[in-house]
Parts: sequence; structure tokens; C-alpha cells
Amino acid sequence: MPYVDAMLNPQRLAILRAVLAAGSINRAARNLSYSPATISQHMATLARETGLVLFEKQGRGISPTDAARHLADQAQPLLDDFGRLERVVADLRGGQAQFLAIACFASAAERWIPEVVRTVRRHQPNLTVEISLNEPVDGRGRRRPDLDIRTEPADGDGVHLDGYRRHELLVEELVAVLPAAHPLAGARELVLRDLEDEPWIDHDIYDSPIGQIIARACGAAGFAPRHAARLPVCPSPRTSSSATSRAAAA
Repeated sequence: MPYVDAMLNPQRLAILRAVLAAGSINRAARNLSYSPATISQHMATLARETGLVLFEKQGRGISPTDAARHLADQAQPLLDDFGRLERVVADLRGGQAQFLAIACFASAAERWIPEVVRTVRRHQPNLTVEISLNEPVDGRGRRRPDLDIRTEPADGDGVHLDGYRRHELLVEELVAVLPAAHPLAGARELVLRDLEDEPWIDHDIYDSPIGQIIARACGAAGFAPRHAARLPVCPSPRTSSSATSRAAAA
């Protein structure tokens, strides 16, 4: 297939993903309100631009190749970024160009960010603050954050992000949360080994920094916690007071 040296068109990549998701060109055409001929033309052009065989005949229809599936998978982050860029252009065109983008973990968004927003908007009433969560998974907002607040181990290396200056905000102890009737509930201080045989509730199934802190602290104490329940995320995760974490802003 002749290869055309041209910049890839994001619209054609989006159409490729639509065809793969729908399972056929005809169904993708109905979903996108295009004609099947238009979809086929876009796919033929994309094949020429990439020099790849994207579809092969199979019976009376066509089947996507492994190259098509891999291209569609790799195109998703690009399409997400392009979508954010389009929204930025729309904002600029509408005259809404004053933004403060903040990325943070859930408990910071709950405890700190409301006051941050109130304070900055007192000084800049037309400012739009955009907040995205970076833990337990690294969620991405409409634009690159101006302020990125993350959790890191108190005894580990600090988080350093390219293009940011790092400021340590606070160091806090993590505490054990126990039933009121538990024999250890009245203790002023525990060591992790006190909790070795207790059933744990795992707040983190995504291997976030807080989950890593807990796992590392338990490992240093010579055991792995036995979980009675696991759930995706908790706004204020806790463990024993012998492990600490710190929040740093970049």
C-alpha cells in the first residue's frame, strides 16, 4: 500500500475507534450519523496516511487487523489531549481565559481546596478553578495543573515533577480505626505488630501512594495485612500511628 507522508487526522483516528467499537462500518456510520461511504473513505485515507493495512476481507464483510486495533488503542491518549485542547480553544474564544488548575488527592479536595478557591476568587473574581483527582489513579483534567498536591512517604524520596517547584505542606501521622468495643481501642499508641492478626479493611485496590505506605510499613513490621474487605478508595485512609505520610505541593 502506497504510504502518504501526511499528518494524522484526529477525526479519522476517532472514526477508526468508532468502527472497532461498533463492529462494522455500517453500524459505525449509523452511530456517527455518517454514510457508510464516508466512513469507508476516511478509513481508506487513514490507511494511506499510515501505510498500514487496517481491514481485511472476511466473508462478505471486513475484519480489523491487529495493526488497526493497536493504532486505535494508542490513539486514545492523543484524542483525550486533543479534546482538552479543543475545550481550551473554546474557552479562549468565549473570553474565559482566567483559570487555575489544581490536581490533588480526595481528602485534600475535601479539606483544603474549598478555602483555596474562596481565597483566590476574592482576589480574582473572574477566575475559574478546575480541580481533578490524581489519586488513587492519576486523573487528568482539562489542562495541565498549576498546582499538583500529592501524598508521599515521610521517610522516602520527595515527589519531583518536571517544571514544578516542590513545597512540603505537612507531615501527619496515620492512625488505626478500630471498633469502639475492640480491646485495643482505648490505647493511646499502637505498634503495627499489635494489628498483625486483626482483619483489615483495604481502602486502596489501585496501588496508590497511601496504599504503598501502608504495605511498606506492614512489611517492615514483618507481616502482610489480612484483608476482610477491599474497596476502591476512601476519602481519609488510615493505618497505625507508627507510619507517617506527608503532602507536598508542586
